[in-house]
Order: sequence, then C-alpha cells, then structure tokens
Amino acid sequence: MSIMVPMYIGFLILLTLRLSIANVTSTPLARFAHTSVLVNSNLYFIGGELLNGAGASKDLFYLDLSVPFDTSSPQWTDLSTTSPVPFGSSWCTASLGGSYNDTIFLIGGLTFDQNNKINNPLVYTFNTVDKTWSSPKISGNSPQIRKGITSVFNPDDEKIYLFGGLSDETTSSSGSVDFNDFIILDTNLLTWTMNSFSSTPLKRTGHTLTKWNEIVVLIGGKEIYTDGTTKLVDMNKIWTYDMNSGRWSFNIAIDDNIDSRIFHTAVLDHRERIIIYGGMNDNPSDPRVSPDLAILDVKTKPFKWIIPISSNNAAPPLTAHTAIMMNHYMIVSFVYKNIKLAKVLLL
Repeated sequence: MSIMVPMYIGFLILLTLRLSIANVTSTPLARFAHTSVLVNSNLYFIGGELLNGAGASKDLFYLDLSVPFDTSSPQWTDLSTTSPVPFGSSWCTASLGGSYNDTIFLIGGLTFDQNNKINNPLVYTFNTVDKTWSSPKISGNSPQIRKGITSVFNPDDEKIYLFGGLSDETTSSSGSVDFNDFIILDTNLLTWTMNSFSSTPLKRTGHTLTKWNEIVVLIGGKEIYTDGTTKLVDMNKIWTYDMNSGRWSFNIAIDDNIDSRIFHTAVLDHRERIIIYGGMNDNPSDPRVSPDLAILDVKTKPFKWIIPISSNNAAPPLTAHTAIMMNHYMIVSFVYKNIKLAKVLLL
C-alpha cells in the first residue's frame, strides 16, 4: 500500500494519538544508540550499535518523507557506498547546522576508525548537498570528548546547545568524568563557548533536551552527585534554560505520575507539548517504564504531566531510539527486535 506521510494512520492507541508500524525486512539492520536528523524532508540516520552483534555501525542512509512509500517496505536511500562514514559511531548526538541549515553535525559519542581504535575528533560534519564528510576546525576551548550528551539546534542564531554526558576509557579518558557544563557551538562561525552558572542542574547523562520557543527543556536522565552516587532524575523536577538571558531555572511539574527514565526521547509537537517516549529504568531485571508515552504541557504554570488513556493496542517498549517531528507525526526509529519504524500521529 502506497501512501503519503500525512495520511499514515495505524491502530488507535489513544484519543489523540495513533501509531503505525512499518517493518523493514532488508536493509537497514536493526540498531540502537544511533542518531537521526531531519534535513528538509529527508530523515537521515547515522551509525548505531547493530543488534546482530557487529558493533558500532558506519551506516549512513535516509528516508524521503515527502514521497509515497510502501508501509511494509519503506524505500531507503543508502549512502554508505557513495558517501561512506569514515568511522563507526554510537551514543553520539547529532544536530542540524550551518549557514543554510543543510549540514549535519555529529558530536561526541563513541567513534572508531577502520582499525577499531578510538577516533578522537569531537565533531564531524556531513554536507547533505555535496554528500561529503569533514572534521571542521573549531576555535575556542574544545570540550572533552564524551558520550551521553544531548543537543538542540536554534536556527535563529545557528547555534547548537549541548548539555551533560560522561567520559571514560571508551572515549579515551583515563578515568570516568561526568559533566554538567552547558556548551554552545556556533555552526556558522565555528566557535565553542563554555557557559558557567551559579545555579545549574547536577551532572547528568541519558537525558533529553527539547527546544520550546527560546527555552531549552531538560527532562529525565541519571544524575551524578558530588560523592559519586547516581540516581534517576525525578520526572517532576525539570530544568529550563533561557537562550536569551543565558540562565537556568528550576521547575516542578504536577499531576500524573511518570516513572523516572534514561535513554528516552522527547519532541515538541504542533500544540507546543513535549511528548516523551520510551526509555528504561535502572533495574536490569525489569527495565520497562510506565507509561511508555507521556505529554508535558509546558504552557501551563506549573508544568503539567498528562498520561493519555491508551487502548488495548499498547505502544512497543523502546529505548535508545530516536524521534523527530514531521508535520503532525512523531517518528520513532530502529530499536526493538523487528520493530524498526513507528509513527505517532499527534492530532
């Protein structure tokens, strides 16, 4: 069945959300800890840990969301041969950037060269016009290489805002170091800015950043305390960063109870609500969180959590996946066994 993306509706999950699953039976392979970036109508995917045990992938491919495609077999465009990624990567963050918003910035994470040795450059870029990779020279104090970092892009000032993460032997650090620094990368001037604050969130990893107007909203993850102990973040405790004033603020969300989680996703929908999806807790014997999907209303004061009423057809449990918004759709991708593409329609 061929359809346009705006008409892609599957079974009813809840009164305002619908989900449909498209199984990709050939390439690309199932994976987690990859990155994805929407460039115009093309949804690009980079790297990730392959579920077949092959390790960090060098894959680069995209799905054109502007044309009809068969929901049982989406037509992927594989660039791995014509524009090969020069490294295997996972647990990175990726963002749009550049003067024309046509360059993908791949930052941090685990990157390995052709000899499977740790690759040191913190930032790589992929030009989606000429399909070339490069390692740009960026001025200023370069931050330490880290994984578990998250980012948002502000097209108004062409800057990427990054927070948190950790560095250890897998990122070439001699010991384990956690971060709560707030880093700004100017993708036009190619400069680093390191911000320091009197009031700031604790060191954190496995969290999400979501841009809402001129505010960056920090949700979830795992906090690291000064004594080295860790704890999953209370989902009612939410920090926001004002990109205009350059200040952090602490907020308390109310109403429905949301399980603490790491490695979830968060997107802003057309009604200015933040939709979180998936993730896991820190209990290895029972890692699933509840609910899988929740809505944070950031237009109310205080913020308000909402758990939609689901039908018998529950959403699949996902973790270390990616999610983007396209029109009224949240597209979550590539994580759980044979489930490789899911779309949630936000009405």
